[in-house]
Amino acid sequence: MTPHTTILVHPGETLAENLEFLKISQKDLAIRTDLSEKHISQIINGSASISPETALRFERVLGIKASFWNNLEKNYQECLARIEQEKLIDAEEQHLNQFPCYNELVSLGFVRKTRVKRERVLALLDFFKVQSLSLVPLSTGVNYRETGKKSTEQNIFCLAAWIRCGQITAERTPVKEFDEKKLRVNLSKFRELTKEPNFEDKLKELCAEIGIVTVLMPKFGKTKINGATFWFRDNPIVQLNEKGKRKDIIWFTFFHELGHILKHGKKDLFIEFEKSLDEREKEADEFAENTLIPKADYESWAKDINFEELSMRGIAQEVTSFAKKVDIGVAVVAGRLAHTGDLHWSKVNGLREHISF
Repeated sequence: MTPHTTILVHPGETLAENLEFLKISQKDLAIRTDLSEKHISQIINGSASISPETALRFERVLGIKASFWNNLEKNYQECLARIEQEKLIDAEEQHLNQFPCYNELVSLGFVRKTRVKRERVLALLDFFKVQSLSLVPLSTGVNYRETGKKSTEQNIFCLAAWIRCGQITAERTPVKEFDEKKLRVNLSKFRELTKEPNFEDKLKELCAEIGIVTVLMPKFGKTKINGATFWFRDNPIVQLNEKGKRKDIIWFTFFHELGHILKHGKKDLFIEFEKSLDEREKEADEFAENTLIPKADYESWAKDINFEELSMRGIAQEVTSFAKKVDIGVAVVAGRLAHTGDLHWSKVNGLREHISF
């Protein structure tokens, strides 16, 4: 239905047809229903509606059920509202250029493939469950956040779309009741997974047993984040992407999000991005660092080694040996070396396994 093709028929037209068939004048109907001639005229002319009370009066006088008149009025008003809604949808096309990630949503199966602007608007409105696309950032909780990125680098609408994908996935994912105690007990099991080449399914299974929904979602263009944490009903959601495509980044981000779950409130949406000034982000960073590799262990190992003098093979041997000692994945140790500045990234990239999903 479009506003250009829909023909509205006001209930007053049906009333006029019935009066003509029954040979009853407007004046006579007004007398019999104890309504003013003006009001009857307004109904017939389409400037007044038929109320439930008026419908009952018409039933008594005309012998036509009140439900008939009520349904006529209800359908007319709904049709009128839909036409107005269609006009608003036409105006929504101006927002489409804010969603360069539409094709990414198509590839993930969240919206239908189409080049028709109107159809894209409808698909996005259904996807976000909003009245207007201008409400998207606010509806997903990203509107109030300072991302630390220039607008040309961080598209807040694409960020909101990525978060919305996580929300929908969470809605579809069966999960047990969240158990914070069980999460703390199983931190060591999560650390063990850092040593496995293909950990994704085991990570999701372990999280589900604890009551956490883990969403592994490809990175969207125009977004500069690694992950996010939010709550759906009473369960925390950890959403990760493959930004950087390195195993150490994935694991650091995952433990960072666990830090938010254990240390911070349920109402907030936490988005992991570079150079955040939020104190809670720093707390989550510290939690991730010390849970993956305790600071004392790392410093005790690294302080007596001159890594710059080691060959690539020597670096690999030292990193592998230490990773085994602290029971953590080699990529995690390699990432820590580069992050702390003890070695340049180029010296450890061979140890930082690639990953994508």
